[in-house]
Amino acid sequence: MKDGALGVAQARVGPNAILQCAPALAALGGEDLTRRIYADAGLSRMLDMPPETMVPQDEVVALHRAIADGLPPGQAAQVARDAGARTGRYIVENRIPAPARLMLRALPARLSGPALLRAITRHAWTFAGDADVLHDPGPGMRLAILDNPLAIGPCHWHEAVLQTMFRRLVSRRAQVRETRCCARGAPACIFEIAM
Repeated sequence: MKDGALGVAQARVGPNAILQCAPALAALGGEDLTRRIYADAGLSRMLDMPPETMVPQDEVVALHRAIADGLPPGQAAQVARDAGARTGRYIVENRIPAPARLMLRALPARLSGPALLRAITRHAWTFAGDADVLHDPGPGMRLAILDNPLAIGPCHWHEAVLQTMFRRLVSRRAQVRETRCCARGAPACIFEIAM
């Protein structure tokens, strides 16, 4: 998508980065809380007309920042994790073809983990916008989001998206932990994936 006046490509992110925040906020504090946070982000319209296509990265950043700033830290983390888990479930069930899901689940984790990590890296724009995303397939798998535009510090939403995908497709014991964060001065958000 081009910004008409500047001719600059505008970074986009998958709509679930916004869509799944609404039920997570509602689960915590009902419709009033949900409407307040979306209004703080300037995105009230998205509650009445949810996006069906990619959304501007800056709108995702505004919503995630409104959650972090508008709630006590523990509640903000709870909402981010819930929204991330919902996003991960949506991706697994709706964006990964059934044959690929079956193949990943049938393979041993030492093979399916790196395969999923490669697929995530290829489609990283859906959750990382215009950031560069790199991976190290292991052993000791890691994913890095350089200059992560969605970094809140810590990035509970990204952890939950990734952990949900790995638990549903690779191993129920999968653990994803952010060990470095752009919001805390690191050049990249680093996520370590353990089985």
